[in-house]
Amino acid sequence: GKVAILCGGPDWPTSVLAGILKLSVVECEIGTLPIIGFIVPFALTGSFYLKSSDPTSMLASASSLMLVLSMAVTGVLWAVSAWAVQQALEQNREEVTRPLAQNVDLEWLDYRDFFVKEKLQLTWGGIPMGVRAVWVLGAL
Repeated sequence: GKVAILCGGPDWPTSVLAGILKLSVVECEIGTLPIIGFIVPFALTGSFYLKSSDPTSMLASASSLMLVLSMAVTGVLWAVSAWAVQQALEQNREEVTRPLAQNVDLEWLDYRDFFVKEKLQLTWGGIPMGVRAVWVLGAL
């Protein structure tokens, strides 16, 4: 999971989060070594594409194959990353969903907005007959 996030996750958020968590730079660098398996198909796709001037040549077919392989590797990395994040969220559900004291103002705003929306909810039956008639006639 960690390697998939390091290799397949978005660069900036992954790097920033690693810095915030004070992760070892050496461990992060070692964790990104499998990116070679991600880079090679992409590099070969471009190389084969540039060298294949004839669409019927073997290099054109190899370029298409490498493109499919590149997309498959990308899909696998994203799927494993999503799985790892989901597993971490499920295992740490209490910690992730626990209200924080520093967010009490935000909790109050959410509660107040919900209460106001609930009180101001308008139904068709609650609208006076004259106003309903004007709306219906205006729609025609």
